[in-house]
Amino acid sequence: MHGILSQLDRGYTVALIEVDNFKRLRDNHGRRVSKQVLRSIGAKLTSVTGGGKPFRYGGELFAVVFPGMFLQDTLPHMEELRQTIKKPGPILSDEKSPRRKPKKLKRVEILANKVPVTVSIGVAERSDADMSPHQAIKKAENALTTAKNEGRDRMHPSFMKVEFEAL
Repeated sequence: MHGILSQLDRGYTVALIEVDNFKRLRDNHGRRVSKQVLRSIGAKLTSVTGGGKPFRYGGELFAVVFPGMFLQDTLPHMEELRQTIKKPGPILSDEKSPRRKPKKLKRVEILANKVPVTVSIGVAERSDADMSPHQAIKKAENALTTAKNEGRDRMHPSFMKVEFEAL
């Protein structure tokens, strides 16, 4: 991910996504199920809207980079992704061969689909040309820490839909 950030000459927004209470999930359900949960989240990350590019950042941490986008423009896409990850969904389709019949789910995949999963997300913008990729990631890490400290299963900065009434 650092490579793509250093190649971007314009501003960008980076989001860090961490699976909430992953150690507890692994302890309660085992290594194989927790690994399958991470695969499922990775698959859902590929459907992020708004031009975001997903990456595995390490362990239970993922990242999404939005090249050339301001922070405010990315928040609805990240909130949609957070809600998508929350919903259990089957891991059936093989996107490389859509004509093939879906494979039969293994026991571990069935268990992974039943495990409730939430994520915390920290989002930060690199709009200052003097800001390094490392500094942008550090800002996103700080935002992620804030989201976790505020109770997990949330995003910081938060996205709130504001509706205006006509006068």
